[in-house]
Amino acid sequence: MPTDAESVRRTLIRHEAGDSAPKRTDDPYARLYSLAYRRPAHELFGSLRPAVSIDGTFAVTAHQFVPVHVGPNVQQLVDELGAEECCVGWASAHRVELVLDGDRPVRGDLYVFAWGVAVLHAKTSHRPESIAELAVWRRETHRSTRERLARHLAAVLQHGEQPTRYVLTAFWLDEPAWSARDLHTAMRLMTSPRVLLGSGSADLHQARQIEKRLFSEGFAPDDHVPVGIDGVSLGWASWAGVSYHPLATTAALCETDLVTVELLAQGLWCLCDDLDQQVRSGKDPVLPEGHDWRWLRGRKVAITRGEANEPAQLRQLRSAIVDTSELEQKLTETIQLLREEAS
Repeated sequence: MPTDAESVRRTLIRHEAGDSAPKRTDDPYARLYSLAYRRPAHELFGSLRPAVSIDGTFAVTAHQFVPVHVGPNVQQLVDELGAEECCVGWASAHRVELVLDGDRPVRGDLYVFAWGVAVLHAKTSHRPESIAELAVWRRETHRSTRERLARHLAAVLQHGEQPTRYVLTAFWLDEPAWSARDLHTAMRLMTSPRVLLGSGSADLHQARQIEKRLFSEGFAPDDHVPVGIDGVSLGWASWAGVSYHPLATTAALCETDLVTVELLAQGLWCLCDDLDQQVRSGKDPVLPEGHDWRWLRGRKVAITRGEANEPAQLRQLRSAIVDTSELEQKLTETIQLLREEAS
C-alpha cells in the first residue's frame, strides 16, 4: 500500500485509466475492489475469466425433464396427488413434490398441465472429475427415472403404465475446471454428452479416453446453437440437451429461466408427439376438453415469439431450445392435423 504522495498519485492514475483492473475473478485485486466499492467484480470490470477449481473437479447442476402424456386423466392426477396451482411462465399448471423410490431415490417437482401432460423436473448437484462421469450417469438415470416415473403414475392412476419416451437433461455449470478454449469444448460436450459413449455402450474408462481426445482435437458440432452472451454467459443448445454457465452471475440468466423454458417446451413437445402417435396407430387425435387447434395455435405463438418486453438473453435461450428441438415444426404439423380433424 503506497504511503507517499507521489506513489498515491501514480496509483490513482493507473486506477482511473483501468491499468490496474484484474483479469480473473479470483484475482486478489478483484476482491479488494469489490470490497472497496461494495459491488461484484463483474459489475466493476465487465467480463473476467472464470476462476478455475483448484482440485480439477467441477461443480455442475443437472436439470432433468421427464414428460409423460396423461391425456384425459389429468384432473384425476391433480386430485390424487394433491397438486397445488402454480404458474410456469405464461401457462397455468399444478405442482407437487415427488419422490421416486429406488436404490437412489429421485426427488423432484411434477408439473401437471391442463393440456394433458405432466413433466417431472429433477435437480441434482454433482462434482465430477470428468464429463465422462456425467455422460455415464446421464445414460443410467435416463432409463431408470423414466421407468420409475411410469410405475409411480400407474400406481396413482390405478391403470397401465404411462409411456415416458425420453428424458431431456440440461447442465448448469457452477464452477468450471477449464478456461479459454477448453471451457468452450467442455460446454459443448455437456450439451451432447452421448458422444463420449460411442455407440452407447462405452464404459467410464472408454468415455474418458474419448473425452481426452476431443479436448485435444476440439469438439464443435454444426448443430449446436449458442445461448450465451460475450462477457456474461456461455452456453449451447442441441437436440440432445442444453448447457449454460453464467460468467457474470447478476447479469446472466437464472436457473429458473432455463427451467421455465424447458418445462413449457417439453410439455408442448410431448403433447404433439402423443397426438402423432394417436394418428399413427389409426386413432383420431384427441385433446382434453377445452383445448383445440386454435388453442394450440396460441401456444405456438407464445413459445416461438415470446413477449415484447422479453429480455434479450431469455429470448435467445427460448429461440435456441425451440429451434434445436424442432418444436415449431412439430406444433405446425400438429395444428394442421387437428384442424383437418375438426373440419
